[in-house]
Amino acid sequence: MSAGGPRHRARQSLLTLTGHVAGLYPGARKRLTIVVRNRTQNALRIRSVTTRVRDAGPACRRRNLRVSSFRGRLRVSPRRARRIAVTVSMRRDAPSACQGALFPLVFRGRATRR
Repeated sequence: MSAGGPRHRARQSLLTLTGHVAGLYPGARKRLTIVVRNRTQNALRIRSVTTRVRDAGPACRRRNLRVSSFRGRLRVSPRRARRIAVTVSMRRDAPSACQGALFPLVFRGRATRR
């Protein structure tokens, strides 16, 4: 089972956030590494990153997958990237239709200029 998503750009195109996780199954907890890329010429301080899970299909809804949020202060130098880790977990009672399903993930980040 895997979850992944297309690249998502923050509202002002200051950041590019990408990530995916594979090997999920009912009851599993995995680490999701999100790459935070600073597209500006100024240092940024990442304050939060959230992940929105979308349905994998009609028989496997987004409620079967949970992704924790990142909150903190991560400095990203100009035109550089950093990695953050969050936790992804699948409900123990997820239906068998979720086996091998692909959940689209949409990332959203909040940053301030250093």
